[in-house]
Amino acid sequence: MSYNEELSEQNEKVAAGILGAFLFALIGGALYIALYKIDIFPPVSGMAAIVLSIVGFRLFGKKPSLKSVFVPMLITVVVIVLAIYLTLAWDAYEVYAIWYENGESERSITAGQALLYGYQFLADPGILTYYVKQFGLTVLFCIVGSVLFIIDGIKLYREQRDY
Repeated sequence: MSYNEELSEQNEKVAAGILGAFLFALIGGALYIALYKIDIFPPVSGMAAIVLSIVGFRLFGKKPSLKSVFVPMLITVVVIVLAIYLTLAWDAYEVYAIWYENGESERSITAGQALLYGYQFLADPGILTYYVKQFGLTVLFCIVGSVLFIIDGIKLYREQRDY
């Protein structure tokens, strides 16, 4: 019980919490990429990403709060967008390598070029639909993974407000 009192008396370190959330969310983003490359339903990594992000915020921020749920959610969405874009660029790089090998393209592209210009593949409606669907499913899994944290955050907020 004294631990809870000490914890509630500490000031929340938001900047450190944001850093922790970002670093831990990167683990979830890496998990997304790994699952994508081994062809195992990558959106499920959204649950891990949000839980890790919230844990990172609370670990570095030193205090659980409602803010420690919603800030990591925003950070996780940004990391998911980055992870999905990296998979798009990786796919573009691999496709150009195959096209070059088969003689369908005059040259291959570098990984840097794939990162810089991968977004151009989103002009194809089929590709855009696929990646938007991946993003939507991953965010859905993030929301599912954060429900208990949201409930906990609301309880903490009510306790602090009534206290």
